[in-house]
Amino acid sequence: MLDKSVIRLFEPRDVPAVLLLMKELALFEGYLDDFAITEQYLIDHGFGNKPMFQVLVAETDKQIVGYGAFYTVPFTFEARPKIVLKELYFSESSRGSGLATALFEQLQIEAISQNACAIEWLVLKNNHAAQTFYTRQLAQHEVQWQHWRLPLP
Repeated sequence: MLDKSVIRLFEPRDVPAVLLLMKELALFEGYLDDFAITEQYLIDHGFGNKPMFQVLVAETDKQIVGYGAFYTVPFTFEARPKIVLKELYFSESSRGSGLATALFEQLQIEAISQNACAIEWLVLKNNHAAQTFYTRQLAQHEVQWQHWRLPLP
């Protein structure tokens, strides 16, 4: 990990920087036109007594350069919760720095602290860099399940 770098849970002061990175991810993945997250949404749903999600941020020289947004599914067939990594994104300038690995390791610590049975996530089929990264983290591609989606109005 880079000098003067830290991985931590996000705070309200981090919301503008995290939102900017979320928009970069939306552009990269091709859904920027449908992107509806706002600073107020992040504040309303990411903090408080029962936040809907959590965010780990990677900070270098007091600048947020990456984040991992995740939530907990409290009920699984294993009678333990699981963590769903919704998004993991780093600014282009910080890729290859080791910060993504450090953030992913911190996510594992968070999951273990919740007695989670697993961490799960989705990767775009053509995002080979992400697939390579997760393979290096010893993650396994799930082939038993198909991802299905029902859009609602």
